[in-house]
Amino acid sequence: MTAGAQHADGFAPNYSFSVSQEFEIAGQRSARMNAAQQEVEKATWDVKTAERTLAATAKTAFIHALISIERVTAAQQGVDATTELLHIHEQDKATSDVQRIERNQARIQAARDRRTLSWAEHGRESAFTALRGLLGLPIDQAIVLTGAPQTEVRPLPSDAALITRALDRRSDLIALRHSVEHADLQLALVRREGIPNVTLSGNYGRFEADTFGGGDVTVPIPIFQRKAPEVHEALAEYERTNLQVQNLERSIAREVLEARQTCTTTGIDLQMQQQQIVPLSEENLEIERRLYDRGAVDTSDVIGLQIDLLTARHEYLDALEAYNTALIELERVSGGNLSGD
Repeated sequence: MTAGAQHADGFAPNYSFSVSQEFEIAGQRSARMNAAQQEVEKATWDVKTAERTLAATAKTAFIHALISIERVTAAQQGVDATTELLHIHEQDKATSDVQRIERNQARIQAARDRRTLSWAEHGRESAFTALRGLLGLPIDQAIVLTGAPQTEVRPLPSDAALITRALDRRSDLIALRHSVEHADLQLALVRREGIPNVTLSGNYGRFEADTFGGGDVTVPIPIFQRKAPEVHEALAEYERTNLQVQNLERSIAREVLEARQTCTTTGIDLQMQQQQIVPLSEENLEIERRLYDRGAVDTSDVIGLQIDLLTARHEYLDALEAYNTALIELERVSGGNLSGD
């Protein structure tokens, strides 16, 4: 809108006003608003992707911290067992070469177990420090964890069910689909912009003793513009994002299959540790200790089975952590909790 006025001595005041408004036609405004809405939707789902990734990272750190406590407990059990065995040897005053070798073996194993305990405690502190960082807590903030890792192997949905759910729920895929919608609407908008906008204007003024008014309808020339470069660019962007969706869908299917296979493998390993390796190792050590009390075996035999049991317990904790981590990853790549959101 413009306005003006002038005045000279001896003459009547002169003034003029004009106003103009451009009108978008062919649905350009609604197309532009719809395209902008798709950008907003994409940004919203991008945020959800970041949130889901952060949640999986926090869950993994929580499991690592929980199991690090159990690692310290297992290491302490090893220290207690070898300390007890060493105490028995220290009371034995015999000094034969064989007895000295057995005593030295007990001392060596006790030192190794203390070393294992020290590293387990270090791992626990590192796990808790990482968890504090994710939670935004002070580095010296005390944390008490509640809950327990998943120790029972869970039945998993089929490959097809997991892939279907992932393609429906994955926030990164949904965000990319909104990008395709935006590119499609942007292409339609560019084509509609080939039809020119119309500008309506009106004016009113007074000069000397005369009053006048009028209006104009303005259309740019050439009236119809093909906008071929802009159309080609928008079409290329649509095809590019559509191809990205197809590639991501294939990638998601592979991720789901790999994550499910990892869950299955780690679950079998965990069951083997729970049902066979650890119980049989405990039974062997118990039998060996009874034989040792009767003098039927040497200290080295007991220490050997003690090492086997400690190894089995540590391998069990490794399997437990691997299985829980695999479950978390499967939930992440499949787009939600396996038991349903």
